[in-house]
Amino acid sequence: MNVVVSGEDEQVVGVGAGLVRDWLERLIEKQGLELMVLGPAPAPLARIKERWRWHLVLKGEPAVVGRVLRYAARKMPTPPGTRVVLDRDPVSLL
Repeated sequence: MNVVVSGEDEQVVGVGAGLVRDWLERLIEKQGLELMVLGPAPAPLARIKERWRWHLVLKGEPAVVGRVLRYAARKMPTPPGTRVVLDRDPVSLL
């Protein structure tokens, strides 16, 4: 799963991506899931249409990633000043 955090302020987006990572890692630890969180890091296309972008990659079994995605879509807090996009089956990480 690719998680893209974007916003108009580069620093706010970087901090927000760290908060998203922390939330995911707490969820994985609490549930005892075998998933790996990579990142956050600036996206390869770091700025599109005046919005800075950072991304994280969640790796694991598709069924487990799907469960986390469904839960995160409902419960994941969005850091102030950012937008979070979840992509279960990314074709590209750009």
